Amino acid sequence: MTAGDSLEIRWIEAATLLEELSSDSPPCVIDVREPAEWASGTGVIEGAELLPLTQGVTWFEQLKTRVSDRLVITCRTDQRSSMVARALTENGHPDVRVLSKGMKHWSKVGHPVVKQ
Repeated sequence: MTAGDSLEIRWIEAATLLEELSSDSPPCVIDVREPAEWASGTGVIEGAELLPLTQGVTWFEQLKTRVSDRLVITCRTDQRSSMVARALTENGHPDVRVLSKGMKHWSKVGHPVVKQ
């Protein structure tokens, strides 16, 4: 692996994340949507940390130091979450993935959510 390879965005499919969430060591899910989106019909993955992208300055430094946490970043689709994942990876976080197609797809395929 070259240094450039480590900066690639890593993706996780919804079915794989669902499986990992029920394991003995589930990843930390970080949802970067805004409060109004959390209340939308797509819901939130149970246990997800809700950290709106617009408030990123307040939590980004703390999040990038959680190097022992396996992070999965999500948003409505995967646009904002991929930006956050890239920034965390570029700042040295060793294990960040993006939920492919985001909460819109997670909800569409019927994976469990909680309503906020």
